[in-house]
Amino acid sequence: MSALVTTASAQITISYEGHGLVSSDTLVVEQVDYTDAGPSGENVIWDFSGTEAKEKFKHRYAMSADSLSILFSDKENLFTYSQDEDSLILLREEDNLSFINYDQPVFIMNYPMVYGDVCQRPFHGEGMYSGWFHIRRMGTTTVEADGIGTLIRAEGDTLRNVLRVHTVTTASLWQNADSIENVRDMQQQEITESYRWFVQGLRHPAYETTVSTYYSHGDPFAMMCGALRFMAKPLDVRLARRDKTLSPVNDSIFSFQLTPTASRVTMDYELTTPAKLRIVVADAMGMLYRNESFCSEAGIHQYSFDCIGLKPGQYIVYINVNGIVYNSKFTQQ
Repeated sequence: MSALVTTASAQITISYEGHGLVSSDTLVVEQVDYTDAGPSGENVIWDFSGTEAKEKFKHRYAMSADSLSILFSDKENLFTYSQDEDSLILLREEDNLSFINYDQPVFIMNYPMVYGDVCQRPFHGEGMYSGWFHIRRMGTTTVEADGIGTLIRAEGDTLRNVLRVHTVTTASLWQNADSIENVRDMQQQEITESYRWFVQGLRHPAYETTVSTYYSHGDPFAMMCGALRFMAKPLDVRLARRDKTLSPVNDSIFSFQLTPTASRVTMDYELTTPAKLRIVVADAMGMLYRNESFCSEAGIHQYSFDCIGLKPGQYIVYINVNGIVYNSKFTQQ
């Protein structure tokens, strides 16, 4: 396959006018196999032509009574957004068992956004589960336009001048959380990575992937991953995730050992093949402390970071190696 090059002069800008959500849109999407999101940077080719379709479905947007929020229905789920010329934020999410209202909304997108832009914001919300348990969700969202290039969705379906937006969400969740101090044992954590590919002239993402890992006391207990291909005119949709039983990762590519000290955390690791690594470090409250991506050659290497100034407590270390998620944790005294 010959290389397809995107020139810097024609780079896409995600704007309110060109990519803001619109009421009455009908969404036609196709759930496909989840695959690694590929590299970041300029002049990248993301090839998802080999993914197989699993399910096709539709969604619709509708304006709320105050004309500020957009209601988004995903099967049995409902999401309420608010947007203006500066940003898109999530105000409420609900399903047939629970709801959360965000007094500090979840940041989704900044307008305008171009390659290289990064924005990070905290969020906080409270709600109910099964009409009985009080729940609270809080954390940090980091949104970065980390790549620009060409997207191949299927044979003969090649989109050029595509801007990729990478979102990392670190969150904590309490059930029956009337008092945070009294329910430490009921607290869980979440780290989610999502990628969306935008094209000029198409209002909604052309493709989207997400992988979420869930933790209890810093140990992973569940994972969900999925990918969507937007059919006909690409139309926005909350990712329909496919449950995946958490099982031991394939250690044939990557192995590591984490060594924390009072001032630094060191990871000695070995790769059998060159790989892209993403390291995310978050505390039990969902506060993001480190989010770094880099490429590494095959062989034995060492990665470390300063932990002076971190509050005492437990920290989750999330490692994504070419789309395979590894997990560890350390305690800061």
